[in-house]
Amino acid sequence: MWSRVSRPPPEQTEEGFPEMGSKERIEKALKEAPEGESRHQTITRAKGDIIVEMWRDYPAKNADGHAVFTFGKSTVAITRLEVHEEDDLTTILIWTGAKKGAADFRIINPPFLVEDPYGDVEIKAGNKTLRYREDPIHCMAQTICETRRGTR
Repeated sequence: MWSRVSRPPPEQTEEGFPEMGSKERIEKALKEAPEGESRHQTITRAKGDIIVEMWRDYPAKNADGHAVFTFGKSTVAITRLEVHEEDDLTTILIWTGAKKGAADFRIINPPFLVEDPYGDVEIKAGNKTLRYREDPIHCMAQTICETRRGTR
């Protein structure tokens, strides 16, 4: 069971209401889903849209447009990220080297949560409370490092 830390409702500013979080965007996509589309299709499509926006404005990208992550002794550089709709599912294609040619990784239903003691997502596990934050780009980089090390 997971939940977000309680926060007051957003207040309207002169520019309008602030953007919705990913949970709210996925809920909205489910309400507005085309007839015949499965729940899984709708969720993965919404997650793909969110990831595209996050990658476009990702603050950790360097001047070359690459995002470099280090986990212990492992480093991964995401050099290109694309979202593709294939038949009835959305996949994330990730390049970790040259931006040409086939993608190095294909991720279906990408993870969104990264452990963070200050995160706003709480997960209750028995008598423990774990905290996470949403950062699918960071999470996919971590997954790639674990895959390369053979720990996933």
